[in-house]
Amino acid sequence: MATRNFRPESLLGEGGFGCVFKGWIEENGTAPVKPGTGLTVAVKTLNH
Repeated sequence: MATRNFRPESLLGEGGFGCVFKGWIEENGTAPVKPGTGLTVAVKTLNH
């Protein structure tokens, strides 16, 4: 939920090691929350 299942519209950028997506987590923890609520975070997926 935090990254909306890595949808293309959440993609912030790409690099040599993988992609970076925009996501959201709760303000007082690390649990995912609905997009547009909580804290905005960048989540990187690594290429293998």
